[in-house]
Amino acid sequence: MSISKVLLGCFLVLVFAVTQVQADVVTPNSATATSEFTAFGAPNTAERLIDGSGLDPNSAPGVLDQDHGPDEPTIWFTDVFAPPATDTVDVEFVLHGRWDLSAAHIWNLNWLAGGGTVNSNWRGVKDFTLLVSPDLVTPYSSLGVFSLSKSPDDPNDPSFAVPVPAQVKALGAGADVVQRIKFEIISNFSADIDPNSVAAPEDLLVVGLSEVRFEGVDIPEPTALAISVLGGLSLGLLARRRRKRLV
Repeated sequence: MSISKVLLGCFLVLVFAVTQVQADVVTPNSATATSEFTAFGAPNTAERLIDGSGLDPNSAPGVLDQDHGPDEPTIWFTDVFAPPATDTVDVEFVLHGRWDLSAAHIWNLNWLAGGGTVNSNWRGVKDFTLLVSPDLVTPYSSLGVFSLSKSPDDPNDPSFAVPVPAQVKALGAGADVVQRIKFEIISNFSADIDPNSVAAPEDLLVVGLSEVRFEGVDIPEPTALAISVLGGLSLGLLARRRRKRLV
């Protein structure tokens, strides 16, 4: 067998292996936000978006299909005492390695706090710009503006929220090499409620989310890919030498 045939065989094996890879659930290594609510020891930091603390494993076997419960300690939202303007809030996610992402799975804020005639679901994200970067230093590029639906109210009592599933957003070709993702929030649903139903005007600026995951395929690092190629080539050459000895 010629060297060229060995190389071709190794290449075809690698191509087959790559094309057979199934999309994985991608949980970010870290999540940070430009504003978080931590007063009095409150745990409502951006890390709540990736720790799975509000997901209900009894609602579905797979994480992406699970519902998120309306429990305040398990969600992220901005500082309610000094909320920044909604359209200045960013949330950034850093992944372990680089991924070819196909979708974002976003559980919008479902928060039973508020009481009275409305709950706090209106504080969920309505519109946001999604940006990606292929590594830790390259500037972000935008994949466009995305919109989420407001989490539903309890039909029996509108002052309460209910468990919600993820909303799935396809990311397209621009997310084929990604290590960082940023959500630049544009708006919440405060325009949909009576402003007199909140304690102070600045309350209308608060925004948040409940959970975020991504879906995609891991991209091998160049070193790992080179090792795979060399390993395949070595096995091919070894087999060729053994056949020669038997002749």
